[in-house]
This record gives sequence, C-alpha cells and structure tokens, in this order.
Amino acid sequence: MHAHAPLAAGTVLGGRYRIVTALASGSMGAVYQAEDMRLSGRPRALKEMLQTAGTQQERSEAEMWFRREGETLMSLQHPAIPLVHDTFSDGQRHYLVMDLVDGRSLEQVVVEEGRPGLEEKRVVGWAEQVLEVLSYLHSRSDPLIFRDLKPANLMLTPQGQIRLIDFGIARVFTRQAQGTAIGTPGYAPPEQYQGLAEPASDLYALGATMHHLLTGRDPRKNRPFDFPPVRTIAPIVSAPVANAIDRSLSLDPRARPGTAAEMRRAIRASSTQDTMPKLSISGSLARSHTGSGAMPALASRGALPAGIDPADGAALQVGARGIRLQPHEMTISYAGSAILTKIDRRTIRIKNRTNKRILCSFDSDVPWLRPDRPAAWLDPHDRLDLTVGVTWSNPPAGNHHGVVRVHGGGNTWSVPVSLQVNRLGSVMLDRLIVPLAGLAMLCFSFGVIAMVASYALGLHVDVMAWDLIVVGLVGRVLLRLLRAGMGR
Repeated sequence: MHAHAPLAAGTVLGGRYRIVTALASGSMGAVYQAEDMRLSGRPRALKEMLQTAGTQQERSEAEMWFRREGETLMSLQHPAIPLVHDTFSDGQRHYLVMDLVDGRSLEQVVVEEGRPGLEEKRVVGWAEQVLEVLSYLHSRSDPLIFRDLKPANLMLTPQGQIRLIDFGIARVFTRQAQGTAIGTPGYAPPEQYQGLAEPASDLYALGATMHHLLTGRDPRKNRPFDFPPVRTIAPIVSAPVANAIDRSLSLDPRARPGTAAEMRRAIRASSTQDTMPKLSISGSLARSHTGSGAMPALASRGALPAGIDPADGAALQVGARGIRLQPHEMTISYAGSAILTKIDRRTIRIKNRTNKRILCSFDSDVPWLRPDRPAAWLDPHDRLDLTVGVTWSNPPAGNHHGVVRVHGGGNTWSVPVSLQVNRLGSVMLDRLIVPLAGLAMLCFSFGVIAMVASYALGLHVDVMAWDLIVVGLVGRVLLRLLRAGMGR
C-alpha cells in the first residue's frame, strides 16, 4: 500500500488544530505538528490513522475501538507518556491530539552516535526509565501492553529523559483487518505474530532495543528472533547487563524476566548504585535532588508502587516526624487561563529526616492537581522538590481546595492546596485598586496637613484642605465597597 498524501500546511482540523508540517507519513496515516488555535497556537502533535480497508461494519467497529483507545490513553498520567488531550474523527481519518515531544528518537541517536553501538551507561539509564513506564502500564487494573517498543518509538529529550510515543493507534486498526497487531518485525516477540501479547512481550521488545543500541546490529536487517549473545558482538558490555538482555530475548515468554521490576534488578546487578541519571525536569516539572529520581508506578493510597519488591528496601516503617514537607500549605492563583503564581511557589520540598532510604508515592484527592511523578526514592537526609501542576484547562471562578499526599514508610503526609480562580477583568481591577487606595490615602493626608497649616500659619487653604480630605475619604469608601463586591 502506498503512503497517502499528507495534509498541507495551514489545513485546519476539527475547527481548532492548524497543521504546521508533517513529521512522518505512511500507508496507515501520518504524524503532524499542529497549533491549537484555541490556546494561542500551543504546539501539539496530531497522530492520524487512515481507515479505508474493510467493510462498513469493520470500519465502524474500528472507530469504536479507536475512541476507546483514546479514552484509555487520556487516563494515563506518567511523566514519560505524552499527555493525550483530545480525540476526533474527520471522515475516515481519525486523530489523537497529544503533547509535542521535543528531541530525537533513539533510532536517530544510534545512527548518529553509534560506533557501532552506544555507551552501556547511557543505554542502561534509558532502559531503567522505560522499565519504570512499563511497570506503570503493566500494573494497571486493565494492563496495557505497548506492543511496539523499539528505538524509533523512544524519544530522548534535550534534558536526557525518555518519552514513549506512537501509543498503540496502529494496533487498534490493524487488529480489525488482520486479527492481530504484530508490532515491528525484528523487535516483536514470536507470540505477537500469533495475536498474543503479555507483559513479557514488552520486555522482549526492550531487550531487542537494548541489543540494537549496545551492539549497533539492527534486528530488522537480520532474520527474525536471531540475536547473538550481546558479548559476542560487544564484549565490553558488562556480564550482568548482557545476561539480562539475552534472557529477555528468550523465545519462550516464561523464560524471560517475570516483571519489569525483575528485569530492572537484573540489569542493576552490574553495580550496587542506581545507574539511572538524576531527574532534571524543567518547566512545570520538579527538579529532583535525589540520586536516582526513579519513577515507579503509582499504587493505591499508602501502598508500594506496582512492580516494587519489598526486598528492595521499600517496606520500612517511618514515624510521623521522619518526613518534613515545606510549605505546609499552598495557594495557586489563576486568572482566566493564566497562572499568576510563580513556579517555585507550586513546589513542595520533601526532606527525609531519617537514616533510611524511603520509597515515597505521591497523589492528590482531586483530579486537577497533578504531582510531576507518581513516586521516587528519597535517600537518607536527602531532599527532593515535587512540583504540583494544575491540569484544569478552564476552571470556574472561585476558590477550590485539594490535598497533595505523600505516602511512605507506612505513613501519609498532606499539604492542603487552595486554587484561587479569578476572572481576568477582576484581576486587572484588583491590581488597580492598590495604587488607587494609595492615592486616596495621599489626598487625605495632604488635606489634613493643609488644614493644620491653615489654622497654625494663617494660610487660606482650608477650602482646598477640605476638598482633599473629602476626596480621600470618599475614595477609600468607594474602593472598600468595590473590594467587597469583588469578594475580596
């Protein structure tokens, strides 16, 4: 099937998204960079799926699956997964609207920097980030299998973080036409060719990806399922890492690591230290001061994140004074769609006051408060900055309240958060009230001084003095009434 012609720049979709350029195009659709015209041209990625094959019933079922898939993706909240903001259809073209990820794919990185493979430390660090995301996906009540893990679908941001892209759209439609979604030949495990997928399938694909990145050997250019032992091609790779990769590439899913956490422990065996780089996220995300910055999947309140074994040292009991939070409460101000509060005022500083390494998980009791990560390790006497973002695109005016919770060591700590939403007009008026109040006070003060001077020095300025005093008093009264009317 030939690639269809991509949409031209300037095309408006859904009455809202204007195409800037096509980032990729193929027989099943395209990926576009677009601007959200309702949000001042905010950049978005539009993932298009073109559905032309099959009967009318099959196309209707495909669209239903697409919408269900979109709803599932919109429920995902993990820093390594681009947020899905919207889904819509235009005839036989179906779209997901997502965050636009800046960076290079790992496929680009290995082509540009591989000699022929990449440095083990970098690859292991990326793999640990991927394993954290897989733990999150696999531990859901309705586990999600990525099914198409490969270097081209892993984006490396300028900050050194991994983002998963191309989340399962082709799977929704190809499964209608073919009865299965095999992923990408070379990276997909044997069971996916039979229409089967399980968590071990993603671990196989990650093993194939690591094999490619470390050795420079592209599995798509070789026979399927043919992976020579890593150290026969790249002998400088440490034995524990090579063994973990070789095991993950077993044809039998039962011979692979059972979970993402198990594979992570296997590749960690090459060092007693966590090889994952520091989490250094700018903008609306926090800057971590911990040594790992790991982000395990979030579990239920007070529980360990899914995929974490108590043997890792997480199952510790910590007293109520073991963790200190600053500030004790927060206020975030909104005007229309603009955040007026500085970013650092939305940051909670978490201090470990014990001699223990504590695994903390983070959540909130309202959907519009979003901690920048689900969980993180906190080393003894170390601290991290947890940034709380507001994911409410158009909140109603008024005061809204929520709580950010930190769970760890069998305890829970809370920080109340107050969201003050003001209409933009009232905010501008409120900013004018302060100088006007000062001017009224100045008139009153000059009036009193002029009155005293009139009587003490015999100056004939008593009329002007009374005018100033009246203007000052009336101005103050009117401003107080205006404040009361605005609810201040």
